Amino acid sequence: MNNIMLMDVLDLHDHCEADAAIPEILGDAFLFQNNFLYRNIRKAVLGLGFTFTQDDFCNYSVMPFASLPQILAQKKIPYFDNVSILKKLESENPQQFNYYGIPPVRRNYLLHESCHCLAETLLKKVNLNSVVKDPEQQKALKLVMGESLANTAEALAHALNPSDEQKLFYEINSYLVFDPKENQELMKAVKLIGYPSLFRLMYCSYLYSNCLFDSIKDKDFKKLVEFSITDKKLKINPAGLKVLRKVFNRSFQLNEDFRFGTTNFYFTLAGVQGDLFELLDLKLCEIICSSASIHAFLDSSEKYIF
Repeated sequence: MNNIMLMDVLDLHDHCEADAAIPEILGDAFLFQNNFLYRNIRKAVLGLGFTFTQDDFCNYSVMPFASLPQILAQKKIPYFDNVSILKKLESENPQQFNYYGIPPVRRNYLLHESCHCLAETLLKKVNLNSVVKDPEQQKALKLVMGESLANTAEALAHALNPSDEQKLFYEINSYLVFDPKENQELMKAVKLIGYPSLFRLMYCSYLYSNCLFDSIKDKDFKKLVEFSITDKKLKINPAGLKVLRKVFNRSFQLNEDFRFGTTNFYFTLAGVQGDLFELLDLKLCEIICSSASIHAFLDSSEKYIF
């Protein structure tokens, strides 16, 4: 696939159409047609009244991490036209460029930002008073719940790209890119427990990671597996637990400095008061397994995603 010509990439892009896809985003229609998570999340945010725009009203091109409050307020998600320049290159230099031999164009992150918009819409209905008493901890937990949904959807959607063409297009539309070995582990986990249950388990893992945990106790992991599996008759043997543990532990590989820095930035931006580590000092396994609010949030998310 590394030998694919730019002409062929553009031809794949142009031969896919979908009403909710954006022609100026490379591979958007292709992913919309072939990746059901990508498609369902797009439909969900459009149904919630969000739109997409090339107008950089929130300085997204300069500092995307600071743009979310304005995206939510205006219900508009920015994107970049990364197709026109490629068509210009191909038109002026026909059949001369290997796609991987040209400087990379700017990525788009509509899937990630759309997940934030979906999460924030659903989180408005979530009351965490029974989960944590401190109002600042409630704000902090809601923020990491939203980020975890975006991380989970991106990671799971990556497993839905079996072809080289889908992988190429997905990588230019996502933050998270897994290697083939990791993708194989994801697909093993899907076969074990199915997409909805794996979604829940991966959500738990990213919630742990975004709450700045770097590991999980074995007994807590087994509780979360039991919590996540929707078919309560399904029993996972030790070999299966090992597969699920590998997938769960992937979230802990997020860069530690990035996790600390961005979490602290988001909390400050959102006006959350308090020490970062004290805010996230939570009995997370207990909260996940016992909180009706978190259960309802996951139920609502799954209705849109699946």
